[in-house]
Amino acid sequence: MTHKANRLNLLTSISTRTQLLALIAIIGEGLFIYAFKSVQQDEKFGVAAMALVFLITIFTSIVYLELNSSKGFGATPETDKKASKFLNNLVLAALETVCRAVSLPADPGAIGIRVFIFKKEDDELVCKYSWSQNPVEEVVNKLKFKISQNSSREVAVVKSALNRKIEESEIKPISENLKLNGEVVGDIDNQLTYVVAAPIYSSDNKIWGIVDFDTSSEVGMETLQKDSSKATMFKLASLLSTMFDIEMNQSD
Repeated sequence: MTHKANRLNLLTSISTRTQLLALIAIIGEGLFIYAFKSVQQDEKFGVAAMALVFLITIFTSIVYLELNSSKGFGATPETDKKASKFLNNLVLAALETVCRAVSLPADPGAIGIRVFIFKKEDDELVCKYSWSQNPVEEVVNKLKFKISQNSSREVAVVKSALNRKIEESEIKPISENLKLNGEVVGDIDNQLTYVVAAPIYSSDNKIWGIVDFDTSSEVGMETLQKDSSKATMFKLASLLSTMFDIEMNQSD
């Protein structure tokens, strides 16, 4: 039996959550290989160390899930709550890892790159997750954008939801009219310069939400404009689609 066939048999024999972690590991491996080739020689150790921590976290999580799965993990409200919290932590870990990888060879805090996830709730996009190395003005569950043609002229995440594709644009301060009309609710950093947003799909091909990278610096803008950054954004959106699909199936 070939090595490829062995890996396929292994993946089909484990639980769905563990398959998800394996997918994260594969994507992370690709990102770190790209980063390792891109950075200067004196920065390679840092990338290698980050990759090691990432893989240790993934493998520890796989062992944790498989052990608890055999004990009926998720079979009671209490364990369901633990599973949901674990998935939330996994999402945040994935956001941090990808944000750091996109920012290489720089540090995300130094070039002002951050990442946010917005969930579609009725006719709004509501901020549900964020990762930034520095404190942010935006608040989870309080920052909201109405999904409308009017708001899409100024808000890239809304434009991405309406057009169902990756959108990128320079950022200007939100107009007072959008705030007064209730189409934008919550605080937004007025130093932002650039944003790239991508749709997250549910299993029925509807928009679950949007993930976006933004920045407050010229170097960050140049970084996000690279084709590699947009390719990473696409992979991250695909990964998040799988993660949130599992979460929805668990709640059914």
